[in-house]
Amino acid sequence: MSIQVRILNVAHVSLPESPTPPNDRIALSIFDVPWLPLPPIQRLIFYDDTSLLPSFPSLLQSLKSSLSSTLLHFSPLAGKITYLPASGDVIIDSSAAAVGDGVAFLEAEADGDIHRLARDEEPDVEAYLKLVPCLDAGKLPAPVLSVQVTKFAGGGVALGFSVHHMVADGKALWRFLEAWTACCRGGPPVEATFDRAVIRHPREEEIVRRLLHSFGSALPVITTHPGVSTEGRFQLSRRTFVVGFETIHSLKHRILLHDNPPPSTFVAISAKIWIAFVRSKSFNPTDDVHLAFLADCRARLDPPVDERYFGNCVKGCFARAIVADLLGEDGLFVACLAIQKAIRESLEVALAGCEDWMEKFAGLPSGRVVNVAASPRFKVYELSDFGWGKPSRVELVSMNRDGEVVLVGAREEGRVQISVALDRMHMEAFKNYLIYDGANGW
Repeated sequence: MSIQVRILNVAHVSLPESPTPPNDRIALSIFDVPWLPLPPIQRLIFYDDTSLLPSFPSLLQSLKSSLSSTLLHFSPLAGKITYLPASGDVIIDSSAAAVGDGVAFLEAEADGDIHRLARDEEPDVEAYLKLVPCLDAGKLPAPVLSVQVTKFAGGGVALGFSVHHMVADGKALWRFLEAWTACCRGGPPVEATFDRAVIRHPREEEIVRRLLHSFGSALPVITTHPGVSTEGRFQLSRRTFVVGFETIHSLKHRILLHDNPPPSTFVAISAKIWIAFVRSKSFNPTDDVHLAFLADCRARLDPPVDERYFGNCVKGCFARAIVADLLGEDGLFVACLAIQKAIRESLEVALAGCEDWMEKFAGLPSGRVVNVAASPRFKVYELSDFGWGKPSRVELVSMNRDGEVVLVGAREEGRVQISVALDRMHMEAFKNYLIYDGANGW
């Protein structure tokens, strides 16, 4: 059941005046450039407890004033991604001219039941897309951030935002949200750093230029990567599951029977998802299947990059296994070993291969890949409290491929939220293997 959304007003939020001008031109790092031809990140946050919400005008004013203050410390989000034809470079420009009126801030109203959208296991993708703002990044200069706040006729509010991935990875984006919510609650500012010089690759300038050139000669026009189709999301089924601490502990215990150190929560759950994915599809026993995910390189660089670093500092990891091995008695153990091996190989030399991992991902066999994003360490519900309590639901709207999975910390402490996009024909079987696993459980 879709909803109707009406835009009431399009405002703009600008940076407050400051005696210290922001860093107004940021060159792209070797980690930033691969994201240029990909669609924006679209996040959606629901607040359906009307007893905790202020009036809509008061809520809007609080969000806009706190966003303005926060942008002072996260100025790249207020700027534009800009092409410099004289040099062929692309930069993040937050100069006064680039910022202009500021970040687009849409105020909207919707009919429909926010409780259904915020609490059903099956997300309504068509409705979700009406609750996140467009971010036109098809031609440079392009905005970095846009925000939409929608009130529902029956009460409740949805906050949606779109961010260009080339400016920030998941960790950086949640740091921004942490800063915004802290400011809205009247807390101290959360700082960020932007200096790309902390990422020291001996051939960075050469590689950045080569990557930009590989996107074609059409700049400033940006062509979406051929392996990513936003239209594909409408052919997929979406589900969101939450697993508890005891379930995760039981899963780790099954793996521990092999006398190995306990896997991390990310590794254990990813292994379980990988096997459920393989079981739900009719692969040949000799087929190779893959699990792809991103690893944070901040602590792995030499010297390490500050945790406050706002930008991209992730690279792809690729685990591979044979179907028969994953479906065997020791399948969980095999999957965990493959994932842990992929992490070791990727992070042993953090800068190695960071310029071509996106092409490796694009070259993986279609239909035989699970792509796991984010992390159970992302406490997204705590970070999304603007002063009117934790949200009822946090979702990534921009899931476009069969086999995409997002892991984040759930609303209840110790639990993990698993959001899945999968071919419609296989979702029920996947759910059965993931949640029930026949007679064995987790």
